[in-house]
Amino acid sequence: MNGPGERKLQVGHGLFDPLTGDLSLEGRTVKLRPRTAALLAYLVQHGDRAVGKDELMRTLWPDVVVTEDSIVQCVKEIRQALGNGGREWIRTLPRTGYAFVANHVAAQAQPAWRRFEPRWRWGAAIALAAALAGTLAWRFWPAPPPPPLSATIIVLPIANAAGDAAYDRMAEDLTEAITDMFGRGRFGVIAPSVARAYKDQPVDLRALGAQLKVRHVLQGSLRLDEAQPVLRLRLADAPSGVQLWQQDFKVNPGGPELRPDVVGGILETINEQLIRAEARQRGDAGAVKAAELVSRASDVLRGPGSPREKNAKVIPLLEEAVRFNENLVGVWAWLAGSYLWDVRYSAAREERLARAEAAIKRARKLLPNNDAVISWEANVYLEQARPAEALRLSERALELNPGDAVAMYTRGRSLIAMARPREALVQLEQAMRTSPRDPLIPAMRTMMGVAYLHLGNEAAAIDALLPVAVGTTLEATTRLFLAGAFGAAGRVEEARAEMAQFQQLRPGFTFSRFRATELSALPAYVEQRQRLYDGLRRAGMPE
Repeated sequence: MNGPGERKLQVGHGLFDPLTGDLSLEGRTVKLRPRTAALLAYLVQHGDRAVGKDELMRTLWPDVVVTEDSIVQCVKEIRQALGNGGREWIRTLPRTGYAFVANHVAAQAQPAWRRFEPRWRWGAAIALAAALAGTLAWRFWPAPPPPPLSATIIVLPIANAAGDAAYDRMAEDLTEAITDMFGRGRFGVIAPSVARAYKDQPVDLRALGAQLKVRHVLQGSLRLDEAQPVLRLRLADAPSGVQLWQQDFKVNPGGPELRPDVVGGILETINEQLIRAEARQRGDAGAVKAAELVSRASDVLRGPGSPREKNAKVIPLLEEAVRFNENLVGVWAWLAGSYLWDVRYSAAREERLARAEAAIKRARKLLPNNDAVISWEANVYLEQARPAEALRLSERALELNPGDAVAMYTRGRSLIAMARPREALVQLEQAMRTSPRDPLIPAMRTMMGVAYLHLGNEAAAIDALLPVAVGTTLEATTRLFLAGAFGAAGRVEEARAEMAQFQQLRPGFTFSRFRATELSALPAYVEQRQRLYDGLRRAGMPE
């Protein structure tokens, strides 16, 4: 922190003067344009949270017409000035804005290679949704030995082959989003300022690999299939020039940002291909087999069947995968989520909780300071009715990644279990603002409904629960709380209708079983639950 009267701001291990625009870092000084300097100063001063684009335009340039393109250009200039660390220090949050995290990174004083550890921003959200809301997908990464400092992949600028210059921006956004995701992963990525030099240029893969010392090259082109933008990606082995993989992805044509499921799907596929390629190059038959098993598990989740059927098929595949390669951190976390899925209604609840705890502890041992893994461990503690430990861990995850909406959601659940529903509402609302298209949105809204119930506001609880009560795999839990909310509000007929729907989804689940699986035994929590309990009895829940 700066002392009183100091105008310079700490940026990582350097200093920035917002008045002159001078950024001094790594023995060099760069002068930023006034508009770019104002943006960097604002992000640094609000480094404890995500900053939306509308807020930036409204606060920094209230009397000037500034487009989102101008903000994107300013962010690119800042990243260029920061050097190779810039892409990690300023995080792009799709459909939200930006978060400045350089000072959190500097405070951790990690070795340089640690920047390649997985962040799993989308992987964690989607996997947690698989356990709690049934949105089923996952990105996995092994926990490697310290990788070399040189990058191992370059994302070349995606070519606009749509025949319309209007798609230049989409191609640039796609390139930036994919590069940004790789920049948080364990495969190092060449700086975008270097990659841009190859835009619209013919590329000799072998020469490129030798020159930049990269192992893989990702190329792409954006074209139109009738009115649908389609991204074609090709992954090649640079030393041999051999193409390893090619696939098309449909891209959302609306809005300035990429849909998270597009980037997540791309990264899921490419990550699997990279890990397979690396395992083959090492001659590691076990790692190759593990990658194949996880790929089969992903196929199950994308295929037909109910969430319960899919989960039952996925668990043995993942268990076999970690027998072949016990260093798959993401698979251990995925296993923990699979054991937790629907655990409140399981006849084998205690056994599944024990397995979930063992799995997440394996992941935490391999990667002790990853926000996604820590969030998972917090959810295990919640299901074990250890809310204080869950709250501590969720707050630790947010220290590591202040923009992690999954950790915000987990902290919100923990605050409810600690009988602090007002704080929970604030945290859950922040999570939804940070990631408005997150697959966890139904779960977030359900927890907001629960928080309102704890505050005695049944009307607000019903408003929160109704939109997500049908058509999601969280439907059973949401209908259960909705029945309680209707009952507490004296709307008995509607309460009984919701309870009947719940009983069809989870037959035989009783009031005593519900009480026995609560997330907390704190007296204040139990007291706040009384109106819910009364509502469930009015709804006709069997004792």
